[in-house]
Amino acid sequence: SRQRLQTQHSYAEAQAEVRRLDDIRRKVEEALRKAGLEKDVRTSIDERGLVLSLVSRHVVFSADVADLSARGRRVVDALAPVLDDLTDPLRIDGHTNQVAVQPKYYPTDWELSAARATTVLRRLHEVGHLPEARLSMAAYGHQRPLVDPALPGSQQINKRVDIIVLSDLPAESSELLQTAARQTPGAEEGS
Repeated sequence: SRQRLQTQHSYAEAQAEVRRLDDIRRKVEEALRKAGLEKDVRTSIDERGLVLSLVSRHVVFSADVADLSARGRRVVDALAPVLDDLTDPLRIDGHTNQVAVQPKYYPTDWELSAARATTVLRRLHEVGHLPEARLSMAAYGHQRPLVDPALPGSQQINKRVDIIVLSDLPAESSELLQTAARQTPGAEEGS
């Protein structure tokens, strides 16, 4: 049927996109490995595209502040050349963890997560020279934990900034990205 053909076509598009994103992921992981920073970034592929999560176990951000640590700056600077080689738009998502305390210097988690995303966006632009036209940001506060907030150690990881290589697949194919990633060995969950 026509619908089945359309679904097969969308799935084939999604599979090709997963392979492309996985190739970018490998380049990202190689750049981080060379810099000795591979443990600082978690990678995954979902319906948005390739997600590079700057997890803060190695102190990307200290509590309550939006300044990148020296190590955090090295992480962003290691990613920038790989991202600069692409043409895809990038979205920088800021997240706080789920600890129910008001941030010291910001009215709410929203402002803190927005400030963290802005810090990474500005570093990519000002130091990494990525064009402004490819960059956007979003702030999620504590709304989207990466791992279950009840797990020990999760709060360090949930406080993070995600750099997303946004896929430009049409909606019907992008919905299949995560499914295709699951069926591509090693693609959905990277480091």
